[in-house]
Amino acid sequence: MIVLRGQIWKIIESVSSTVSPRALTHDEMKTVEDDTWISRAWTYQEIINSRAAFFTTLQSDAEGHVIPAEKFFNCVGFSIDQWKKKTGQGHNSILEVFPNLNTLEDTLADVQMRDYLDRSALAVLSNISLRKFDPDYPQNMLLACMGALTKDVSWGPPSTTLAELAETLMTICEKKEDYSFIYTRDVRSYVPGMRWRPSPSQLESKGPVHLVPVANWYTSGDQKGQKDPRGVSLNRMVRLHPAETMSGDAEYSIRKYVYGLKDPIEPDRITGGIFRYKEGEKEELDHTLLRFLKMIGWNGDCEPRICESGLFFSQLSLGERDEVEMYAAADIGWVFGSPGLVRWIVDGEFHYSAGVFIGLVAKEDAKLLLLN
Repeated sequence: MIVLRGQIWKIIESVSSTVSPRALTHDEMKTVEDDTWISRAWTYQEIINSRAAFFTTLQSDAEGHVIPAEKFFNCVGFSIDQWKKKTGQGHNSILEVFPNLNTLEDTLADVQMRDYLDRSALAVLSNISLRKFDPDYPQNMLLACMGALTKDVSWGPPSTTLAELAETLMTICEKKEDYSFIYTRDVRSYVPGMRWRPSPSQLESKGPVHLVPVANWYTSGDQKGQKDPRGVSLNRMVRLHPAETMSGDAEYSIRKYVYGLKDPIEPDRITGGIFRYKEGEKEELDHTLLRFLKMIGWNGDCEPRICESGLFFSQLSLGERDEVEMYAAADIGWVFGSPGLVRWIVDGEFHYSAGVFIGLVAKEDAKLLLLN
């Protein structure tokens, strides 16, 4: 049961009174966007852990009134699509004007596509990292994640540190053979044989820095792995091959995602696309991709490595490192590519960083990858 008050309650009442979902007006979308409930960290857990969600209010004029949430949720995605069509904007406009509504739409897609407790850590972390938290208690971010990943509520006393919670979360995931938590910004462990693993002890800051994904976007699939005496073996990883230029197929795929396609029936209309391509626009594709990545939380290196099948952005700068190996995940990813890992050798030992691969993932080439 979700308790609301004020204008958002009136909007949901109005939406629920119609036979079929109607599009929210711009002002209604802005009201929902700015409401505290839609953006807080615990909202994700409330929605995905409920078989059926309901809205109610404590307002005296409607106290006791209960409304099934399904109709309102259906109208969110419809309203976003209609607003983009009306304004002629790409999806970047939603990320800029209605980021909380976009996150809510991703949450609802997650509910429809996956069963309770059947989500990857990366999917949960990606959604919750976009939400607001109490700056005096950043542990709420990881607590909300754990509430979406397990029924176990014995996570420690209120004084539990971020480092302790991060370690608990990773341990929970490892028991489920879910290693998607490795695709985060974190500094890696200094323990030999575990340099692939995020270190629980990150530098403190004004916000959460523990297990924040390299990019926050709707994530499908999973990253399975098994412990190995030498480290851990990740299932289905694809080796990426450096190249002078991308293949034509890879560039076409990326441009289609970034700029959309002309509608075959209405040539003046563009379908899909993050940005609207402007005639005469000179910006290089990698710069456009970097703009997009920064909109979804990227704070890593800005210089991608060119591969035959796309572009690889590493969290840590690769500089002039020798013997660099880049990998993309085959079973977990986004519509534009997948998370990945890069590693190099220093003094005979592998060192690791997470990254984002944008392009075509050759899933038929996926193999087991030993991390040690």
